[in-house]
Amino acid sequence: MNPELMQLKGQLAVAREKCGKLELEISGLVAIIRRYLPAYYIDALSLEADKAGESMERLKVIHAELKILRQLIAKIEADLREAGFHV
Repeated sequence: MNPELMQLKGQLAVAREKCGKLELEISGLVAIIRRYLPAYYIDALSLEADKAGESMERLKVIHAELKILRQLIAKIEADLREAGFHV
């Protein structure tokens, strides 16, 4: 098998694994943000807006990274399909 294609398959596996880890972290951050900013609150001053804001900043960074990673995965998959591999 072509060494470049083997390398692409390895890169695809690594990218998919990282994608899964990022999605898991996003799920955790969403849960944390919901805890800091509950839908039904009694007192607006009791909300933990700064902590929610920190989590939102991290969420924005991870979300952007995930979008880039998914584009990379799509490109690698297209390249592999073009070379005749099933992905």
